[in-house]
Amino acid sequence: MNILFTFLLAVATACFYVPELKQRGSIIIASCMAMAMLYHFLMKRPCKVYLVDFACFKPSVACLCSKETLLDRAKRVGFLSDENYKLVTKILDRSGLGPWTYVPEGLLAIPPKLTLDEARKETDTVLFGAVDELLEKTGIEAKDIGILVVNCCLFNPTPSLSDSIINRYKLRGNILAYNLSGMGCSAGVLAVDFAKQLLQAHPNSYALVLSTENEISSMYWGNNPSMLLVNCLFRMGGSAALLSSHPSDRRRAKYQLLHTLRTHVGADDNSYSCVFQEEDEENKVGVSLSKELMNVARDALKVHITSLGPLVLPLSEKIKFLSNLIERKVLKTKIESYMPNFKLAFEHFCIHTGGRAVLDRMQKSLELEDWHMEPSRMTLYRFGNTSSSSVWYELAYCEGKGRVKKGDRVWQMAFGSGFKCNTAVWLALNTIDVGSCRSAWRDEIAQVSPSQTSTRVDRHNLHYGSTHLNRKSDLDCLDLRPGERHLDLWPNSDLKLCSSLVPLYICPKPAHLNLWDELACLDLHLGSACLDPSFGLTSLDFGLDRPIWTFGLSMPISIFTMGQFALTFAFGWPAPTFS
Repeated sequence: MNILFTFLLAVATACFYVPELKQRGSIIIASCMAMAMLYHFLMKRPCKVYLVDFACFKPSVACLCSKETLLDRAKRVGFLSDENYKLVTKILDRSGLGPWTYVPEGLLAIPPKLTLDEARKETDTVLFGAVDELLEKTGIEAKDIGILVVNCCLFNPTPSLSDSIINRYKLRGNILAYNLSGMGCSAGVLAVDFAKQLLQAHPNSYALVLSTENEISSMYWGNNPSMLLVNCLFRMGGSAALLSSHPSDRRRAKYQLLHTLRTHVGADDNSYSCVFQEEDEENKVGVSLSKELMNVARDALKVHITSLGPLVLPLSEKIKFLSNLIERKVLKTKIESYMPNFKLAFEHFCIHTGGRAVLDRMQKSLELEDWHMEPSRMTLYRFGNTSSSSVWYELAYCEGKGRVKKGDRVWQMAFGSGFKCNTAVWLALNTIDVGSCRSAWRDEIAQVSPSQTSTRVDRHNLHYGSTHLNRKSDLDCLDLRPGERHLDLWPNSDLKLCSSLVPLYICPKPAHLNLWDELACLDLHLGSACLDPSFGLTSLDFGLDRPIWTFGLSMPISIFTMGQFALTFAFGWPAPTFS
């Protein structure tokens, strides 16, 4: 750049002394100034960053583990009290994880292998597997990689994990290598932002971004209930992504990185300590999750989307948000804050799989449909919480289902300890061909369906003023709202009114009675009631004046009595007569 300016300055100076140039001096000087300004603008403009491809590690069959196996290992090791064993069983049942997920072989051994060597073996297996697949898919030589960013929250050995990658693939000596630790589940998106800034400072380079978590070193072997959730949710996994600042890579890259955004609310004490690694009363190290975690995540999300909205939302949504802000802050009107419709800004949502309750809260806060949450829920169901790499498993799911079309926008959002909320926004440059899409989901898509993520009634759309009758005793996982009545039929017991769940109100809104295991099949309408006590029974349709009863032929008489009692007890409706 200095050479160019020197040349332009020399040409401009020559216009005053060279006779042949004096007549056109003003034109030449103006041209030189225009060229200098154009060059300066082009040089200062950040170069575009592309995602050439990515890979998610799928562990071997030897790492498959069922919930029953996990509980069996916990019982054999004997570190859990009877009370906490029941708690872990309850958490696993409601976690949103499927019957089979992946854990390291060291944890499946009897007794478990908890050595540093075993932990390093786990991480090497995950990262090497992901990088091998990525290099095969992209055709990039390892020596062409100029930037390396590795993140793993709780496992940071010496030499570092980035050193291990350099040694394995014989990366070049002048590589910019970074190892991030302790950054939590949001570090995967954070690493993308870090790599983007490095690529813009070093144009025409490749950056390799690796994300994983070590299960062996993150397991908690004590009896503090607030620390046991990590054992129940986190599973083995990792990802590798190849970013490029080469302009020529646009033709073959899958995505272009449009925006990255990082929000840190760690200045608040509650936010800082809601996810905290510490020792329990018996000096056993674990990660405790505060009861304030959901509230902290909600507040961090509000701050985050306030900054994200102006970058991605259409003008109509910006105007609505601004007018709502003026009414609340300037005019002091007591109205709820406006939640922008992010479905107008993105076609695909990859929200970190923090757990079923977290996903439920995010879906409710962002007002998303089940279709938008499907990648997150299915990733949690099949692979569990893979920490910082979860957003890549979700993107792989979108590709595997054939959803990603050219021009689609993808929102990757992750949150984690600190407390941090980070975003990466991608633009699909091409329609993803499912047939050529090699990923961790390739053999899984046909075997799983969104209906499998439904844990009976917990994902059902419950309406205001409704009544729910459920045979299971886990109604506390429902999204309970004011004005609802809930009847719970516990196993081997009579009907009970669960007054301990929520305040009860008598409300002439819809009633939904279910004596079967699931509510998801019911089509619930305002002013109607549905009773589904057996496989052969169609839904009952009640008018506003008088109920009409329709029963299957194979229904036992006890169901008649039970349904009659439930309706009479709940609403005081006239008991039906049977001939």
